[in-house]
This record gives sequence, structure tokens and C-alpha cells, in this order.
Amino acid sequence: MSMAGKVSVVTGAGRGIGKAIAKRFAREGSSVVLAARTAKEIDETLSEIAKLGGNGIAVKTDISVQADVRNLIKNTLDNFPRIDVLVNNAAVITPIGPIQKLDYRDWEKTVCTNLFGTFYCIKEALPQMILQKSGKIINLSGGGAFKAFPNFSAYSVSKAGIVRLTETLAEELKAYNIQVNAIAPGAIRTRIISDVLESKELAGEEYERAKKTFEDGGADISKVEELAAFLASGQSDGLTGRTLSAQWDDLQYIKRNISEIQNSDKFTMKRIT
Repeated sequence: MSMAGKVSVVTGAGRGIGKAIAKRFAREGSSVVLAARTAKEIDETLSEIAKLGGNGIAVKTDISVQADVRNLIKNTLDNFPRIDVLVNNAAVITPIGPIQKLDYRDWEKTVCTNLFGTFYCIKEALPQMILQKSGKIINLSGGGAFKAFPNFSAYSVSKAGIVRLTETLAEELKAYNIQVNAIAPGAIRTRIISDVLESKELAGEEYERAKKTFEDGGADISKVEELAAFLASGQSDGLTGRTLSAQWDDLQYIKRNISEIQNSDKFTMKRIT
């Protein structure tokens, strides 16, 4: 799945899933723009990419701040001629607990980071993608997007919103040859799992699942990298408006059946009656 000559922007690239995706893209030949709130972390990722023979830049960015996102895209286009891929990975899971115990501002901040931040990044990157008449947008969905997720209301609402945003923009942007898809990564051992463990009883039943994920090492992050690389490459041309599970959906089936998938409701959020 060569990405030679492509330019990719990856948010939350300082650790966990974002870091893994950024390094995979670099190995596939893409120049990578790394964004995260912690400069030290993305600088470390950039150093690791350089050791792989890759190319990129690191831009300190809080995706919940519009000015930061504008600066991210400006820096990208100051250093590279195009934006081929945008991966909206940065997210937070707190506050955790029953809704009556949550602070208004904490709840709003999570939705602003996860959902609004994704929107801000897409909004700022789109003019370049529309100009070049091509682009791949990959959003990260997650727990609670397709089912109730008690004690994680802000997180689950934001992730469900990302799925519907993905499907809506896929239709809006078809005419510009821009594909928009989402990845459900599975229970990967990341900082988010640590946040759940730190919340203890406030996480309810999810605490024990997070504990098991932490102890067992979690789901296979290489499957997330593989799916992201596919969605970022020309192999996924024609596939848009879908949410794919990195752990449970058959990637080989998806590769062979893009036309069939696009002519069906597979991998979409639908009401079943």
C-alpha cells in the first residue's frame, strides 16, 4: 500500500494509535505532519520517523482551538505542496461517571475536543483537498458510537457524532474525489485506558474491562495501522462513508468488495426496524 509522494496530517500523533499510524504512513513513503498538544511527544515521534528514513514536521496543536488548527494547516502548506490524507485521531475520554456527577465544562470540553476538533481539522484542510480534487479523510470513532456506553456520555456522544459526520461529509464531498471513512480501533492499550483505570468505580463495569485490557496488552494495534494505511492509499478509492472495525471486520473482504459495499448499507449507522 505505497503512499510515496503523499502528504499526511495526523492528530494525536505523540503516542498510542496516532503515533503508530504516523510511523506506518512514513514507512509507506508519506511525508507526515504530526500534531498534538505536547510538543515533546511529537518531537519524539518525528525523531523515530527520521530514523526510519521518513520525512515530516511536528506542529504543537490543540485541536479544540480553532486558531491552533489554522496554524497546523498553514504550517503544513508552508512546508508541503498538498494535503493528501487527514487522520483525525486526537481524543479524550474524561469526564467519566454518571451524568449527574459530571461538571458542565468538562463535558463540553470533551465534545469540543473530540467532535468539534475533528470538524475544525476537516474544515481547514478541505480548501486544499477541493483545489487538488482529491483527498482521504480518516476519522477515529470508538466505544459508544453504536451502543449505549454508561458513564462515558461525553465520549460516546462525540464518537457517535463522528460516525454521522463521516457519513454526511462522504456524500457532500463525493464530487471532489474526497473519501471520508472512520475506524473503530478496538480496546487498544493507550492513555485512554489509563484514564478509565484512574476513574475506578466511576467507570462502572468498564473498569474491569479496562483492567483486563491493560494487563493483557489490549487489541492488536497493527490492525489499526493496516486499516489506516489501506484507507489512506489508492486501494480504497471508491470506498466512502463507512465505519470499519480494525479488529473485527475482514479487511481482505473489504478490499475485494468495495463496489458491493458502496451499493449497500454495510458498515453504516442505520436504524433497524
